[in-house]
Amino acid sequence: QWRIFRLDDAIMPMQGWQVIMATTAGEKKIRKKDNIPAVVYDKVSLTSVQYTAEVSLEAYSRLGKKSVLYSRLKGAHLFNDANNLFLNDLYRLGGLKTFRGFNEWYFYASSYATATAEYRFYTEPGSYLLLFTDLGYMQNILLTSGKNDFPIGVGGGVTLTTKAGLFSFIYAL
Repeated sequence: QWRIFRLDDAIMPMQGWQVIMATTAGEKKIRKKDNIPAVVYDKVSLTSVQYTAEVSLEAYSRLGKKSVLYSRLKGAHLFNDANNLFLNDLYRLGGLKTFRGFNEWYFYASSYATATAEYRFYTEPGSYLLLFTDLGYMQNILLTSGKNDFPIGVGGGVTLTTKAGLFSFIYAL
């Protein structure tokens, strides 16, 4: 993983940018089970190499004394033959970290890209009101039809700094 950043604050930035890139590689071994029919293993390589590549670009732009525009582009891809991928290998998307307005881990994807634009109005240091939109593209190569999806989420909310930590209440469609 590689990360470079120029943020004014690591926890609650109001200005700056960061880039995060990550990649993984590993050998995937599938063990045959006696209780599963042999025909299931016909098109599957019992050993394969699987890679992932992920990138995230984030920017915080101060619009005024109490206003910030947060924007993010994020994407990832899983590299392996479709015959060697299973549902549990795929990325799980949805919820507060990827597509607000959808249930947590609602989508399965072999590759995806998201774009987020979020306006934040700070009521005090560490607490703000927000309006946002999350746009995305995702692909699931395991599906026979409807492999591509284009989720859109819009909404608003509030984030408060408390003694126990950050509390966020988000309403999204």
